[in-house]
Amino acid sequence: MPSVTISRAISDGLRILKEYFWPGILIVIILFILDSFGQGSVVRSGFYSPGWWMDEDQTSGGFLAFIIAVLIKPVFDAGSNLVFLQALRGEGMEVKDVARGFDTRELYIDIILANLLVWVCIILGLICFILPGIYVACRSILTPYLVIDKGLGPREAFNASWELMRDFWFNVIWLGIIAACMCIVGFMLLFVGIFPAVGWIKGVFASFYQQVIDVHDEEFLRSLDIEP
Repeated sequence: MPSVTISRAISDGLRILKEYFWPGILIVIILFILDSFGQGSVVRSGFYSPGWWMDEDQTSGGFLAFIIAVLIKPVFDAGSNLVFLQALRGEGMEVKDVARGFDTRELYIDIILANLLVWVCIILGLICFILPGIYVACRSILTPYLVIDKGLGPREAFNASWELMRDFWFNVIWLGIIAACMCIVGFMLLFVGIFPAVGWIKGVFASFYQQVIDVHDEEFLRSLDIEP
């Protein structure tokens, strides 16, 4: 009988990191570069400096950061999820697949809308005294995986994640704590340790997603439009 365990997720994540170390590191670097544009100093200087709206350079920089954060980075995030899933399943790891979300217009739009849907729900939950936001984040964590891996639409993926995570949402909190500890240790190792740490974390969550899928019977999965 399949089960969902944090220890297996950690073990699988480490195995993936060992088997595909350099491709995994390259993917993480790509995500970090996009983060630096989408959430880094360009955003702070573009939107939070006094009088930014009167400075054409600042405004264009902030707009570029917004475009990357909302319309580009989520696609690469989803693609990286798929790449680590493929590695978990023994299908190899192709760095080019990190851009899989751009293959079709329909898939691209679904990824963007799913990302926005999740964040809107989380923000609304956080407004309601924080804890509901954390709960929503845990229950909806599989949404981007279901879009890129199973081809579900944004609403269908969100609803499916909600149902799949009914008995496993609290595991996400523990995984989040473990991931934070990994990142802290990575930063302590002369900063460069953050890259393998994030690669390990991507593998951990890929394993967690696959375990949640495997623990449910085929009839239940098909009721959620998920092909086992």
